[in-house]
Amino acid sequence: MDDEQGREASSKKQAASQLVKDKNLVDVIFSWSVDDILNGDLYKDQVGKIPDAFESIENYLSSFVYPLLEETRSDICSKIESISTAPFGKVISVERPKQQSRKLFYDLMVEDWKYNSYNSEKDPYRAKPGDVIAFTAATPGQYLDVERLRMRCNLGYVTNVLRDDCMYAHFEVRTSKELELGKDGWNKSLYAVFVANVTTSNRIWKALRFNQNLDVIKETLGTNSMVQGCCMLCPSEMKKKLEDRLCLPSYLNKSQRQAILECVFKSHCAHKSSLELIWGPPGTGKTRTLAVMLWSLLQLKCRTLICCPTNVAISEIASRVMKLVNEDDTSLYSLGDILLYGNIDQTAYVIEEMCLDYRVKKLSECLGDGTGWRHCIITMIELLEDCVSKYKNFCDSKIVKDDHKYVNDGESFLNFIRDNFIATASSVRNCISTIFTHLPKKFIREHNYKDMVALMTMLDSFESFLFQTNVVGEELKEAFVCEEEFESLTHVNANVSRFLNAKGECVRFLRNLLSALDGLDLPKCDKDSIEEFCYKMASLIFCTASSSYKLQSVKMYPIKLLVIDEASQLKECELLVPLQVPSIKHVVLLGDECQLPAFVSSKVSAEAGIGRSLFERLSTLGFTRHLLDTQYRMHPNISKFPNAKFYQNRIMDAEIVKSDIYEKCYIPDPMFGSYSFMNISCGRESHTDTHSLTNMVEVAVLLKIIHRVYKACEAAKVKVTVGVVSPYSAQVSEIQRRLGKKYDDNDSFKVHIRTIDGFQGGEDDIVIISTVRSNQRGSLGFTSSPRRINVALTRARHCLWILGNEETLSKSDSVWEQLVLDAKVRQCFFNADDDKGLQAVIMEVKKELDQLGDMLKEDSMFFRNARWKVCIMKYL
Repeated sequence: MDDEQGREASSKKQAASQLVKDKNLVDVIFSWSVDDILNGDLYKDQVGKIPDAFESIENYLSSFVYPLLEETRSDICSKIESISTAPFGKVISVERPKQQSRKLFYDLMVEDWKYNSYNSEKDPYRAKPGDVIAFTAATPGQYLDVERLRMRCNLGYVTNVLRDDCMYAHFEVRTSKELELGKDGWNKSLYAVFVANVTTSNRIWKALRFNQNLDVIKETLGTNSMVQGCCMLCPSEMKKKLEDRLCLPSYLNKSQRQAILECVFKSHCAHKSSLELIWGPPGTGKTRTLAVMLWSLLQLKCRTLICCPTNVAISEIASRVMKLVNEDDTSLYSLGDILLYGNIDQTAYVIEEMCLDYRVKKLSECLGDGTGWRHCIITMIELLEDCVSKYKNFCDSKIVKDDHKYVNDGESFLNFIRDNFIATASSVRNCISTIFTHLPKKFIREHNYKDMVALMTMLDSFESFLFQTNVVGEELKEAFVCEEEFESLTHVNANVSRFLNAKGECVRFLRNLLSALDGLDLPKCDKDSIEEFCYKMASLIFCTASSSYKLQSVKMYPIKLLVIDEASQLKECELLVPLQVPSIKHVVLLGDECQLPAFVSSKVSAEAGIGRSLFERLSTLGFTRHLLDTQYRMHPNISKFPNAKFYQNRIMDAEIVKSDIYEKCYIPDPMFGSYSFMNISCGRESHTDTHSLTNMVEVAVLLKIIHRVYKACEAAKVKVTVGVVSPYSAQVSEIQRRLGKKYDDNDSFKVHIRTIDGFQGGEDDIVIISTVRSNQRGSLGFTSSPRRINVALTRARHCLWILGNEETLSKSDSVWEQLVLDAKVRQCFFNADDDKGLQAVIMEVKKELDQLGDMLKEDSMFFRNARWKVCIMKYL
């Protein structure tokens, strides 16, 4: 039987390998009918469990093929099932393909994308390459549903977007079959409906096909990996030399320092690949450790690619590195050494100067013929050397006759030089600032930088002189005219004399800078050349794991080191994209497999293990990890339970969190201490039309607590942030709706309301958890996930208050059951209705719910006579 199973598994691997070689992902998607997409068992027989260890590279890559296909199908399926809420646009123009080889490619123009009226508050949709579009004869809503799609559906894949704004979208699309067009070339009742974006899946699919640069992966296939062993060819004293050279900040603890030194040391080995894991439980300074490591690599001029699962995470770590660079007194590097690209939120000024689009824009201005550094410097030289003749030309023009500033000749000359100097100096300063900021210091010699700094000082001095009240225009003009003999002019002002002496020095600096910049290998002033230059020159490159796909086709110097932050939140197959960037030899993974993993849509793929990260798989195999062992976030009463339950008490509390000043008493009541479980026994969980859950009693209690905290903090004049966390999106929405914008404009009191999944990585002074579930069976659903519980319990700094039904949680046979018992043992368990204020709101809401229950009975007069529609809630 084992042999038969082995042959079957081998046959599946061969089929998967051949499928990847023969077809691209879009071809596979286009081969699906709507029934195929909706069929949850479509790949059930092909999807196999992804093993912990692998026999070969081919075995490794093929194990992801069918789980990836099933996950892609499931994602598209979920979007089609809710297609009535999808954005759509009317097709207003179709250009038929001109080339026979591009028979199913079309240029389309679509009217501004719309939602149905009840979705009007959503952010506007904009077409992107990788979008899957459904072409239909009806708009989403009552005229377009799954059944209509079954009868007639043509899928499209957006290959290029030429324009998409508030007026119309213009993009190229490849379709699964020919569009039905009329005699005039287009169908007047044709609509484009957004379904899903498959860009990341497509890039993973291609990575499964590439089979290139897999040196590191070869070392992680099985338990006999040699990747962790020390290189026998690297001198043992190299690590000590690196430590002396780096001068790591004193605020790092021992575990942080060791992790940085070991990873930097391994990354300098030229003989063998290395892979290092840094295990960062909540609050242990993982982001700070990573920022210092990247700052150290920058000092060592080690070209590094840094990837995260999301652009938000990328922005956070990049801003931390930027802060370290700006604080560095040695000024050995500039922001030109750091590059971010992708869909980064560039509205945040703190990272704007590191973003590729912004850098290309600034360098284009600096390199342009009419706006660039050469034009500005030459203009300034000409102004200083030939000011009088320029003034004469100016006087000959008609402009001077119409300007009241140019009446008296002396005053006219002074105003002329002031105006021109300010305008030209401003352009020079902008160019020098761009060079300082957007070119790496290694690109320009140190003495040239010093000359630019000196020049900026001179320009400031010149400007100050020109606007002194004792400067006389006639004297200044005469000095310029008689410059060679101005020393013999006894009536010349001493300030004018100093100015003319400094002028010659300034011109010399300008000419030296002109010569120095002319000698640089600067790119041509076009977008592609400047982009290539930015990729080539940066030492640290930040992007998402998916966006790193672009680097496989960019000409640049080799990148030896890959660093993955939040590595436990990335599917292992997604990590194949950055791993195959040419020349990657060393990898550092930072994460914590005890927190939430990547989201997986398909139950079949989830059971196969597609959501598992490389970090988790290697941890399962016993791969050595550098544990960051000291937490700086939580009061010890908060960290006690998660430390024991999830980290086997291996995490120490830092001195700062153990100090008296860290213990905050916002409300003088034991129930509102640093850690408490508040039992709400009479809550009622309710299903909503989104299949999520709410508990209105917990909502009311929570709002009462927030108001009480606000009053206390307002009276004490202290700033505080409150995090409200719940596993259910419907509960989050209800709390947001009830709270409204009450505290939005209060700088001293901030309330952040999020799902647990949306709070990973966040922290607040006070965190209130609403568990929602309240039933007699102890049923918790996904709320029982240990990882989700761990995230919820580790967000608070000073106070953590948990709202829940003791009976339900105690019957759940989950971590919640242990938590309730622990709270009782530690005397942190309270009945919410023991507090008179909370008791009052509980009774009020319970009364409302009981009345509503009576109203919804079919035989009630209220129900029979109601003129409005009711969404009946099902109480469990």
